Amino acid sequence: MRGPTECEPVRGSCRPGKAQPPPGKIKGTVPEISPGGATLAGRSEMQPCDIKRLAAVAHNTQQHQEQVDEVQIQR
Repeated sequence: MRGPTECEPVRGSCRPGKAQPPPGKIKGTVPEISPGGATLAGRSEMQPCDIKRLAAVAHNTQQHQEQVDEVQIQR
């Protein structure tokens, strides 16, 4: 299942868990919907799916920072 950006999870050791465009897509083009790209797609207000995505990113960022802080405390 693909998300709204038509990206698929990366398989391999480069950046596990990060989404990349599927094979055959032209790189270097601006996607119709991109982070902060609501105006590019002609939308003037955030949609519920955008809010959920931003909340998930904020949550993951906070968890990552907590893990970094914990590692630094252990050193």
